Amino acid sequence: AAYDSCGSSGGVSGEVAVVGGYGDDDASGSAYVYKRDGLGNWAEVQKLVASDRAPNDRFGLSVSVSGDAAVVGAYGNDDAGASSGSAYIFRMGHHLDSDGDGLADSVETNTGVFVDATDTGTDPLAADTDGDGVDDGAEVLAGTDPTLAPPPVINSVTPTSFPGIGGVVLTLEGSGFGFVTAGTVTVDGVLCTVSSWSPSAIECSLSSDSGINVSAIVVTAAGQSSAPLSFSYSAPVGVPSLGVTALGIFVFLLFSLGGAILWQRRSVRGISA
Repeated sequence: AAYDSCGSSGGVSGEVAVVGGYGDDDASGSAYVYKRDGLGNWAEVQKLVASDRAPNDRFGLSVSVSGDAAVVGAYGNDDAGASSGSAYIFRMGHHLDSDGDGLADSVETNTGVFVDATDTGTDPLAADTDGDGVDDGAEVLAGTDPTLAPPPVINSVTPTSFPGIGGVVLTLEGSGFGFVTAGTVTVDGVLCTVSSWSPSAIECSLSSDSGINVSAIVVTAAGQSSAPLSFSYSAPVGVPSLGVTALGIFVFLLFSLGGAILWQRRSVRGISA
């Protein structure tokens, strides 16, 4: 906002930067924490304010950062007299949770190997490191490895609709599907075209409108569904396949053309009479 004076001070240490804005909120002041990701991009992850903030304290006029500690000055603070000033120390890594997964950045070591709750090996900028649909913090609490997604499991396959031009839309339900960016579905070796994908449900379509004891397989970054689920499906009576539909259109056009010719002949005869 106007007169926040953001950028009047700042400090960088490793992957963390702190920028002061002493004019924020009636000059009570604030400081902003930024973190750099693996691609070199900086993103704001937290806003720091004084615990006893008051107008004209000018918290953030000076900033210093070292490791996971930041010192922010507020020269206008009046705790020990008019403009006596104060300094505030923050241990950012011990309470900073950049991705909101319930784990402090200081324990998300980004090694890809889970050791324990103090060395999770997870990515501090990704709430769900293994992409299994469960946040890293919840997995640590449950005692499961947040860096390794379980293989997908298919519980049921249901033909939910038949488009009417040949083919079937299938709904697969189960667990461990993860996200569509790293998964495929095949039915007896034929790729099923995915229209929606979530960690527990997938919807996809096949060009065939019938199948007997066919097997569905889901493949994700964590592996392949261990037990292919066999199922059968057939388009209900009254739902035309692509071939029947094409034949019906042809017959309709043929009769329409014949009727038009007959009507034209009758009209000509009437004029001649």
